[in-house]
Amino acid sequence: MMHISNWIDHTILRPNLTIHEMIEFISLTRQYKFASICIPPSWLRWMRDRTDTPIGTVIGFPLGFTNSNQKLFEIGQALCDGADEVDIVLNISNIVDENWDKVNEELNDLHGVRSNCIKKIIVETCYLTEQQLDMVTRLVARYDFDYIKTSTGFGSRGASVRDIEIIKEAYRKGYKLKIKASGGIKTLDDVQKFINLGCHRVGTSSAKTICEAYDTNQKLTDSILKIVDTKSCTKDSCDCCGSQRCEDRKPSIECDDDDCM
Repeated sequence: MMHISNWIDHTILRPNLTIHEMIEFISLTRQYKFASICIPPSWLRWMRDRTDTPIGTVIGFPLGFTNSNQKLFEIGQALCDGADEVDIVLNISNIVDENWDKVNEELNDLHGVRSNCIKKIIVETCYLTEQQLDMVTRLVARYDFDYIKTSTGFGSRGASVRDIEIIKEAYRKGYKLKIKASGGIKTLDDVQKFINLGCHRVGTSSAKTICEAYDTNQKLTDSILKIVDTKSCTKDSCDCCGSQRCEDRKPSIECDDDDCM
């Protein structure tokens, strides 16, 4: 069974983060197997020799206003500095203006990156109408990007259920495009909700809280299963008692085997 961390892009992108926070951040990657980590570009060189987890960073972040050439330069620098994945913010103004020629031109430029790195396109769903989200998803799906990502986490809201529904409806099955939900995802319930909706990755800065909640739930589930298993002791399956007499076990456990006494 996959651990919840396997779906998470463990993220820290606050402008005022400190070295002590980065040390604590990296220590969590030794405890859990995250899909990736997502950090600011300026921390890539520091991070690359300190973790085996795939390292992601952000491009044109968070507003997406830089032109394609600048974004391509950022991507090249990020790859040189150790990035395995890049989360690229599209020019959101072009999407809101429904200037689809410009959007398509930018996607075509970015698609030209010749690298094995994983590329995710951020469309900042909070600013888009349903029709705009539908259209930009269709355009992104035409190229060989790996993911469409809902949000930067710096917009007016993060991912919503309706965002994911629209994205899934927008492109045909057979496209390889995957979905990353991000922004405002702070609890285990949030993560499980988006996984159940069909998301392949979830970006969150609350990975520690979420993973600890998952571990606690798993321990409770395991304890309940053990209790159920021991309570199921019958004459035909009294091996659960072993050499221990049923009367020596907890009072809540009942055994139907008269010979076991």
